[in-house]
Amino acid sequence: MNPLAISSHSTERKSNRWRSSHGFTLVEVLIAVVLTLIIILAMVRLFKSTGDSISLGRAKMDMHNQIRVVTETLRRDLQNATHLPNPRPGTSEGYFEIVEGPEFDGEHATGDVSFLGDHDDMLAMTVKSNGEPFRGRYNGTWVESYQAEVVWWVRHDDVDGDPEASYDESLRLYRRVMLIRPDLAVLATNSTDIISFHRDNDISARVGTTVINPGDPPVPAIIANTLQDLADRKNRFAHDYTLFPHVMDESSALLTPMLGDFKGQDLMLDNCVAFDVKVFDPTAEVFVPSRVGLEIGQVVDWDDPGFGSVITNASTSPGSQPNAYPQNGAYVNLGYDPADATGLSNARWFAGLPYNNNYSFGLPDPWNGSRVFCSWFEGYESDGDDQDGNLLLDQGVDGIDNNNDGVIDDNLERETRPPYAYPVRSLEVRVRMIEKKSNLVLQQTVRESFVPN
Repeated sequence: MNPLAISSHSTERKSNRWRSSHGFTLVEVLIAVVLTLIIILAMVRLFKSTGDSISLGRAKMDMHNQIRVVTETLRRDLQNATHLPNPRPGTSEGYFEIVEGPEFDGEHATGDVSFLGDHDDMLAMTVKSNGEPFRGRYNGTWVESYQAEVVWWVRHDDVDGDPEASYDESLRLYRRVMLIRPDLAVLATNSTDIISFHRDNDISARVGTTVINPGDPPVPAIIANTLQDLADRKNRFAHDYTLFPHVMDESSALLTPMLGDFKGQDLMLDNCVAFDVKVFDPTAEVFVPSRVGLEIGQVVDWDDPGFGSVITNASTSPGSQPNAYPQNGAYVNLGYDPADATGLSNARWFAGLPYNNNYSFGLPDPWNGSRVFCSWFEGYESDGDDQDGNLLLDQGVDGIDNNNDGVIDDNLERETRPPYAYPVRSLEVRVRMIEKKSNLVLQQTVRESFVPN
């Protein structure tokens, strides 16, 4: 056998070995591509899940930080209020006021905007600072004071012309601080334009009169308030100073955001969906359900979803099922009614107008059903104005038995009444916000007791 001869079998084996080590079949390539795509897709999903988790965590952290600043500021205002929410006569160190709007939490229990709550309440008070002074603008410079008039409210940016808030519309929580600086005295003469003044200055001020030169007649002026001045409702921020009872109006031009160089300085929460102010009623029952859909032992409080449907059912009324109402005492809206599913009628302790139809000569109540708590001003009884419109001045202190009941200057002869005659024992404010990118909703509650220790 010729050693130089090449075997055909050897050549075929080498050729096969060369093909197998230098190429892949189409099936092999397709399998490799599919496996690679699966691995890439898994990695993309992993990265997306990790990114979403990080974004969600960051959103939660940002929300907690935002709402913490709001609630801590609100709690500090309540703790440092110069006037406890008590309409007791004789007190004149500032004021405390709650305005209950027509909205309530239970109204938004279902539907596309179920995250919404009571967002049209207002809270106003005079506050002192125990730490750093309040700072604000006056005549283009910054000034300071340890006392201020503070107002909280929510502004609805109505886009579609429907007064109801929707998901695409913004609700913003604002806090306006007006420094109490009576030493500034007359702030502007020959002017009653308090709106323009407050647009450019952070000083608590009222419309009054002043004499520029001795012997000259008084002229209209804008004058800096004292704490005592603010006991009178007509001197307060965003109140109607022209007509008794000097209501605080949510539509007031003063309750609009700052603009221009000062835009955002009064903004507390950009994505607020509830600012719900409630007062404590020691007579309000809380309900523990025993029906399908609610856990037995779960407390259903006033304005909670589902409360109205059970309170109006005779089979679950307090008289027929006393064990379902284990205790009294709950935070309620001003003007709530335990016999009404909506809680908006006038009846009971913090409901309606306690002095309605009790005016000395049967005159209509000036509050016209407004749900307001206000620390009151005794000066109305001796200011020479005819607040009740009966052509008699200050009949409650004139030494005459004007209503012929045998008692001189009794309570029924007074010209004015506070809208609620009872002190507020405790206050609750629920602040709720939403982060619309993740649809996270967060709520925190501030409670402050005003009962002396």
